[in-house]
Formats: sequence, structure tokens, C-alpha cells
Amino acid sequence: EKAMAYGQCINHARVVGDIPNNYLHVKQFTEYAIDLAEHYNLPYEVLGKSELEEFNSGGILGVNAGCEEEPNLISIYYEGCKGAPVTALIGKGVMFDTGGYSLKTGGYMSGMKADMAGASTVLGAIIALTKAELPYHVIGIVPATDNKISSDAIVVDDVLTMHNGKTVEVGNTDAEGRLILADA
Repeated sequence: EKAMAYGQCINHARVVGDIPNNYLHVKQFTEYAIDLAEHYNLPYEVLGKSELEEFNSGGILGVNAGCEEEPNLISIYYEGCKGAPVTALIGKGVMFDTGGYSLKTGGYMSGMKADMAGASTVLGAIIALTKAELPYHVIGIVPATDNKISSDAIVVDDVLTMHNGKTVEVGNTDAEGRLILADA
């Protein structure tokens, strides 16, 4: 039964990771994560743009600056054993990565829907833990955004202030994963 649960969750993560951007934006992904959490009776929290601004999450907000759709930071909590040490699983949730102003060339743009495969893997892992009723305490964290271009997008040499107060000079806008994962 555990092997079946694991296999289903692995396949689930693969399927979600293959959904194209025109079918899975930040809003749909967030709703999907909430539906999963509610289906499995798991507590969750979603921080929107205003909360991310309050927490000075400059990495997530910076990567999202060129996007019409606002970012979310999604946390789902699994506590299969009270008092167990907490483990955090953090998955990159870039729904589509153009590279920002460090624009990817045509051949490298293909497949960028998969830049959220880390996020779908975290959701799959939380489901697997729940189905198998494993004795762990895990928090699944997903920073969800796009990395696109607009007049508001970050550019090379911009300096962002991260959640922990440290500053980061952007050397390449296609290094968005590090920025959002650092804040998460």
C-alpha cells in the first residue's frame, strides 16, 4: 500500500509538472495546492503579495516584478508525529521562466513550464507522507511566481533586499530560482 501511495504521488508530481503555462498559472497552482491540503485535512497558509511585502521578501517580489499575476508563498503542514523534528521541503514554483531580461534563447525557452517541477514534487511528497501516515513533521513550502519581462521587471545590477535583511545584487535575471528559494 505504501509503494502504491508513493508511485501515485510520483506520477502526480510528474503530471502537474507537465501542465503548460496557459493551463496552470500561479492562481490555479495555488488553488490546486489548497484543494489538496483541504482534501487531506492538512493545515496550510498562503501569503500573497501584500504579506510578502510586509516580510520584505525581495527575492520573490523581485522575480515577480515583471509579471501581471501576483506571487504566492504556499506552506502546507504535515505532522505525522507530534514532537518530531521539523523538516522543510522547499520547491521552486516558477510557473514559466523566460529568463527575465537575461532572456533565454528559443531552444532554451522550450520546456520552461517544468521550472515548477520542484513545487509539484513538494506537493507529491506531502501527499505521500499523508497517505503512508509516516511519523514525520514536514512543512512543504512553495514560492510560486513567473519570471517574465515588463517595464517593471528586475534587470541585471538591481539590488534586492531579501527576507533575512541581506541584499543581493542581481547578476543574471535567469537566476530566479535562487532568489525565490532564499526567501522561502
